Amino acid sequence: MYTALSSGVCQAELSGLRWRDLDPDPDIMLSISVSRVLYKRRGVCEFREPKTSHSRRYVSMTPKLATLLTEYRQEPKVLYREVGKELA
Repeated sequence: MYTALSSGVCQAELSGLRWRDLDPDPDIMLSISVSRVLYKRRGVCEFREPKTSHSRRYVSMTPKLATLLTEYRQEPKVLYREVGKELA
């Protein structure tokens, strides 16, 4: 929810994001790359490229969003370490 509010990216674009589409490194860019969206038609979901070339874009993110996403990404690794297992 915070990602949508702070970036202005629509729900279909957010659903199409992968971790590799996020660049939370402040030394590089702090951006979200919108390169695919999740389309749902008649109960069938599929990933596609955005309809227009203008829709394929980089959206800047706030430092707070970058921190939240970085922490969220690390959370499973921390939980696995706490129970003494390695995350594959």
